[in-house]
Amino acid sequence: MFLVLTRVLLWLLVLIIAFYVFLKIVPKTYFTFLGSLAIVIFIVLVWFDPSDRTATLAWSILSLPFQPVGLIWILLAQSLKGIRGVAISRTSRNQIYAAFVLLWVFSTPLFSEFFYQRSIERNAIQLLETTATDTAETIVLIAQQTVEPQVLDRRHIQLSDNGNLISYTAQLYNNSTATRIIISAGQRYDFPEEVREQEISEAEIVRDLLVEQFGIPQDRALLEDTALNLRQSVLAVSEIIEENDFEPRVFVVTSALSLYRAVTAFARENIEVVPRPGDFVTFEPSNPERLDVTLASVVPSARGLTLSTRLIDEYLTTLYYFLRGWLAPAEFVCLQCRDATLQSGGERQSLSNSTSDNSKKLTEIFGDLR
Repeated sequence: MFLVLTRVLLWLLVLIIAFYVFLKIVPKTYFTFLGSLAIVIFIVLVWFDPSDRTATLAWSILSLPFQPVGLIWILLAQSLKGIRGVAISRTSRNQIYAAFVLLWVFSTPLFSEFFYQRSIERNAIQLLETTATDTAETIVLIAQQTVEPQVLDRRHIQLSDNGNLISYTAQLYNNSTATRIIISAGQRYDFPEEVREQEISEAEIVRDLLVEQFGIPQDRALLEDTALNLRQSVLAVSEIIEENDFEPRVFVVTSALSLYRAVTAFARENIEVVPRPGDFVTFEPSNPERLDVTLASVVPSARGLTLSTRLIDEYLTTLYYFLRGWLAPAEFVCLQCRDATLQSGGERQSLSNSTSDNSKKLTEIFGDLR
């Protein structure tokens, strides 16, 4: 009941903020019947099929005011209204100052790496250490946005920023109890037309790399080549596990940034997760309690702006998943306190009321992530 009430209140808050922002940004002359209808259609598309190409475009537009670059662009665009020749109104001047400050904050490595490391990667490392001895038979690789195809003048397949997840998956397969890998990734919209015409999915490209470059047996690499986002990956992998009667306990290899969303999304579908995060972008400071400030850390950079954008985008996506009811509450994600059973007198007794030290640690860590 509390979760339902929370979602309702958050939906109201999101709608109020969105309505206020659009009233401030969009001129009233554009609030015609057709304009309002277009906005409603965009929202409906995002709701029913977030992976649709039009819905993806709609999401990028609707979320623009909440992104660093979008917010700065809006402030600068608004400031143009107060410029008359060489005269600048006080409101426009303040908007320009605000845009400058926000640009500096979002693009400064000191702030972006601090929040990235404190709110994301430190918790991911704690989860990794807590479940270091846990085992599973299946590895699920969330492979979206990990590779680029070999086309045109490219002589080889290129790895994206998340490409290190592929080598990490191979390493995990060779050094763990896992006997199979499920590679989940569909056909990306940004692939060249000749690749899309051949209906080559990203999962197929990743499988070829694992087989040819890392020596993974081809019959051990299973394809899930339809998912375009995490939600679809969760549903498709859940179906594969159920159809093949696999143990509903898996290693999940994904970026540290999206680890919380991935673990709670799988838990929502009653799949136990042993998290294996990768794609770390910061380093743990020698003294975690002290903020190291250097000249380079306060100089704006493109990397700082990219990290800030990725972090905020993940927060927005996680909020959307929560509002849709696609995430399990953190207290139900514990690996050893959910659906744990033992044999006693020939009958299976539920251990749902008992928790281990690892379970308690996981709950505390997920509480920090939230």
